[in-house]
Amino acid sequence: MADTALQVLQVARDIYAIAQEVKANKERSLRFSIRVQCLVDPLKCIRDLNDTDSATYEDALIKLDTCLQEAKEFLLEFKKAHAVIKLWKRGDYKDEFDNFNKRLDGLASALSLGLEAATKARIDEMFEQQRKLQEDHKDKEKDWQQIVDVLEDLSEGQQKMGDELDSGFRSLRDKLDESQKNEKM
Repeated sequence: MADTALQVLQVARDIYAIAQEVKANKERSLRFSIRVQCLVDPLKCIRDLNDTDSATYEDALIKLDTCLQEAKEFLLEFKKAHAVIKLWKRGDYKDEFDNFNKRLDGLASALSLGLEAATKARIDEMFEQQRKLQEDHKDKEKDWQQIVDVLEDLSEGQQKMGDELDSGFRSLRDKLDESQKNEKM
């Protein structure tokens, strides 16, 4: 049990570190890592449980560990994916985030059975459906704004490059015209 709890804590730390490095959908990644942290904070003291209580948590901890390992792999793949692929697969990524959040919701219920009232209240607050939907909506808006900003930067870069090419062609044409005039004289 203690080994599983330590493993879960380590994966949670890894997820937090990866979420800090994610560039696109940063808000969703950070929100997910906060939810993970909310679930694992109480595990720091779970080693003090007696054998009867710890058996109750073992199954939930194993499921949490599996969920977090899969989430970690997803975030690593997401972090490494090219921006164009992220745009192309944004619906799939949203579904993956939603899936992990639903799994965390279920695990929150299982883990909260024996937790202190204050900790349970914190988990309940964090996973409150309405608040979660509002936070996800805000995260989505921020993520879309980041995408729009990147696209605008790309567009401005293309415009600038086009202007520079036009200027270069005009200059070259002027020099050719001047050279042809000089040859005629």
